[in-house]
Amino acid sequence: MANPIFQTLLVLLVVMAHLVTAFTPPGEWGQTAVLIQDIIYVYGGAHPAEIGMTIMYTLDVSQSWNTTAPAWTDHSSDGGNFTRPRVAFHTMWPSDDEESFYVWGGGNIFPAKPTLCGFAQYNIANKSWSLPSDSAAVNMPPPRRETVASWSSSGIAYIWGGYGDTNTGQLVDGYLLSYLLAY
Repeated sequence: MANPIFQTLLVLLVVMAHLVTAFTPPGEWGQTAVLIQDIIYVYGGAHPAEIGMTIMYTLDVSQSWNTTAPAWTDHSSDGGNFTRPRVAFHTMWPSDDEESFYVWGGGNIFPAKPTLCGFAQYNIANKSWSLPSDSAAVNMPPPRRETVASWSSSGIAYIWGGYGDTNTGQLVDGYLLSYLLAY
C-alpha cells in the first residue's frame, strides 16, 4: 500500500518542481543578450511603465525544449544586495575566460543614474554582481544607449554607436562615438 502512495507523491513532487522552475518571462524590449558556452543570458530591458530594469533570465540551449514552453530560469534575485544596473538599451559581452559577463551603458527613467555608467560584472559560478576593477573603469566613456559591442579573445571589448539622452544622463549633440574598453 505504501508503494502506490510513494509513487503518487513522487509524481506530484516532480510536477510541482517543474511548475516552480519553468516559466515564461514577461514580454519586454530594450533587453540585451549574450551567449556563453551553451547558455543565453538576457538582462535589463523596458516595458511601458519602467525603462531600466534589473531582470535577468537564462536559457540553456544545449538541450532541446518545447518551443511553446522554453525552460527559462529567473536569475533576477542573484547578487543579493548589490545594486545591479537598472538599464535598457545597453550592451553586454563575455569575459575572456567566459566565467562572467559585463553590462555597460544603456539608460533608465530614474533620477539616480547607474554607477560607473551602468558598468557591472556578473560572475556566473558565484551568481554574484560586482563593479569591475578600477583599471577597467579608467577613461570610462559617458553612457550611451543602443550601443553595439564586439569582443576579442584577449579581453578587449569594442563598443560603438549609440547616443546620450535624458535616460542616460548625458545630453550630447548626436555624434556617433567609438570606445575601446580593456577589462
